[in-house]
Amino acid sequence: KASSRTVVSSKILATINEIRVVAGDQVEKDQILIRLDDKEYQSRLDQAKRTLDAATANREQAEKQYQRIESLSRQNAISRSEFDAASRDVQVTIAEEARARQAVTEAEVLLSYTTIKAAKAGRIVDRLAEPGDISQPGVPILVLYDATSLRLEAPVMENLAVMLRPGDQLTVFV
Repeated sequence: KASSRTVVSSKILATINEIRVVAGDQVEKDQILIRLDDKEYQSRLDQAKRTLDAATANREQAEKQYQRIESLSRQNAISRSEFDAASRDVQVTIAEEARARQAVTEAEVLLSYTTIKAAKAGRIVDRLAEPGDISQPGVPILVLYDATSLRLEAPVMENLAVMLRPGDQLTVFV
């Protein structure tokens, strides 16, 4: 048996648009195997980017306002509470921008899950889904077998197995 057998599945729930391989195909590491419907995830990324744009604009506006208030504060033309409020607004908008930036990163990661690549080189031995099927996280779509990592597996009776030691050499007939 192959000591290395990889079950290829999706990390997200999505419609399978394309499966580029069939059983028997040899694949290389990082070769694209499956493309899932990415419209929803592309939309999420676009929304996250627009939210980031808004958060950046809010931060820039808050910083400008803070600079104006800081200038007035040096002239003792405003109260301490107005200065503190402007300072707080800058901190809040910085935090909102950081949160929006993280949302963009998360959306990019989710979008990347719509393209499934081979984790290693090998041969496709089983294709368990077809385009149009719904992929579910953890449910196998393909099985990849690495023929370079074959090993012999054989049942051994218990009374004989206790006599075996690591490094023992045995003769095997196939």
